[in-house]
Amino acid sequence: MGLFDFLKKKEEEKSVEKGKSYPLYTGTGVCDVCNCSLSGVTAYIVPNNVFYNSQKYRSYVKNSSMSAMMGIPINDAYFANMQAQDHSQGSAICENCIHMF
Repeated sequence: MGLFDFLKKKEEEKSVEKGKSYPLYTGTGVCDVCNCSLSGVTAYIVPNNVFYNSQKYRSYVKNSSMSAMMGIPINDAYFANMQAQDHSQGSAICENCIHMF
């Protein structure tokens, strides 16, 4: 078991310890956080209210290079607007990003 596998397992254990469990996502497409392909990886469905209100996700978006290029303020209003426009049942999140939720 490599270091990455060990750390990933620890993150999964923390998620289980906190009582968080999300249904598995079985579709195709990309992760709603990192845009990596979901083909052949474990992915989860995170409800929109959890997705848009996660402090770890918000920090990730605020500190991304994409937010600097967009030139708009990434604040609570930005996330509220994004959530209001999202009419899906939830967000597809890969196993590498699930620790944010």
